[in-house]
Amino acid sequence: MISSRLHLLTILFLFIQIAFSNTLSLTENGDDIWNVNYISDATIAGFQFHVDDAVVNSASAGDAAENGFMISSSSISNTVWGFSLTGSTIPPGEGILLAMDLSGTPTGLSGIIVSDPSGTAIDFTYDDGSGCMDNSACNYDSEASQDDGSCTYAEENYDC
Repeated sequence: MISSRLHLLTILFLFIQIAFSNTLSLTENGDDIWNVNYISDATIAGFQFHVDDAVVNSASAGDAAENGFMISSSSISNTVWGFSLTGSTIPPGEGILLAMDLSGTPTGLSGIIVSDPSGTAIDFTYDDGSGCMDNSACNYDSEASQDDGSCTYAEENYDC
């Protein structure tokens, strides 16, 4: 009984870690407008990142703007940053952080810095959409848009 509860708690913990990993990702809206999407398990008080292989013409909108953030960008360094002078924050969850007008097609985001209200760094990574796309694998990712070769399969006579 205790073993099955421990197993269930372990599975729940892993699900929460996977479901709420701190990530930024990109989606194209058309007309050179790209969304920066986020998933965060912590309150966001500020952010900065570099757009790889594209020129940032401007950045605005999204949850950052809705929560009163000042959003700035530089076409020279291709950097975007946002923060609030009033102490406003973005609550944990997921959504569109902001939209960017870009020249070129970005290959990713790098130099990601995200902080909480106390100024402590929150670990964020860039999610390029890759994952296991084989639905017979134990780690099938229904949201993956590109197969990264990470699929794992159950051993013979066992399931995932």
